[in-house]
Amino acid sequence: MVVNYSYYIVDVFTKSAFNGAQLAIFPEAEGLDDAQMQLIAGELNLTESVFMTGAGTGETCSLKIYSPTAERDFSGHAIIGAGYVLAKYSHLDFDGEYLKARLAQNTGETDLVISRDDESEFFVQFSRSAEAVSDRFVPANAQLAEMLSLDEKEIGSARYNTMLVSCEQTYLMIPLNSFEAVRSAVFNVKNWSTAVAPVSPTNEIFLFSTRSDLTQSNFHARIVGPQIGVKEDPPIGSSMPAFAGYLSTHDHIKQGVYSYVIDRGTIETRKSVLSVELVTQQGKENEVRVGGPAVVVAQGSIAAPRK
Repeated sequence: MVVNYSYYIVDVFTKSAFNGAQLAIFPEAEGLDDAQMQLIAGELNLTESVFMTGAGTGETCSLKIYSPTAERDFSGHAIIGAGYVLAKYSHLDFDGEYLKARLAQNTGETDLVISRDDESEFFVQFSRSAEAVSDRFVPANAQLAEMLSLDEKEIGSARYNTMLVSCEQTYLMIPLNSFEAVRSAVFNVKNWSTAVAPVSPTNEIFLFSTRSDLTQSNFHARIVGPQIGVKEDPPIGSSMPAFAGYLSTHDHIKQGVYSYVIDRGTIETRKSVLSVELVTQQGKENEVRVGGPAVVVAQGSIAAPRK
């Protein structure tokens, strides 16, 4: 017997359809095995497809996340999209202005807070540890410029340092002097592979600037790397625990709560806007809270592949 599974196409970190990070959410994926999920993700060919089990049970809901080619252990925008679908389609008992929920991924459980405004629009926020392991032994600015096809003067910042940071995933964090530099950087794999300092722990380079084309943003960010196409502009939600951990290593970040707006992309390349809070406390782990809205742009069903 053929079993059909319903899904939603959701744009996250945006209030406007056809912007933000796009993914598929399957809210009731019971009965699908790993091989079937991977086939479906490949068929849909979105950045990620999210398969949920346990929705509506009152217990922790589990997520399995797949790109078109492989399973992902953690995804920030998958959490936002899943939380939005759970709230919007009544898989959670939402009878007030906000509720708390918990989602499980391969890296562990994540706490959510979902709020609703007067127009019944949902805002989803998740929290994670932002304790980063950092390494300042990185390529010199001249080498970084060659890797990114930029002028050396575009590398660096008065307030932030280039650093290798590991928190959930590992990134090479590189501050740039302008929004234009972030947008125009072109990754050069040959120069990357011949760098003097070790960069092999990561295949993802997080570029950012304190300047943006959005007046409300504190940072504009973009991820590049050897496994990312020149014209690709992948989602940055999963990098936020590492970025928050990176920020906390700088001397001007003291104990307290810091609120940031971080954007990715352009209007032509699916603009995302993330709300991020960094919480630093003496004697406790740093915490990051990442939030944003979402919008459903399509829904449908797909027949489960044969086992």
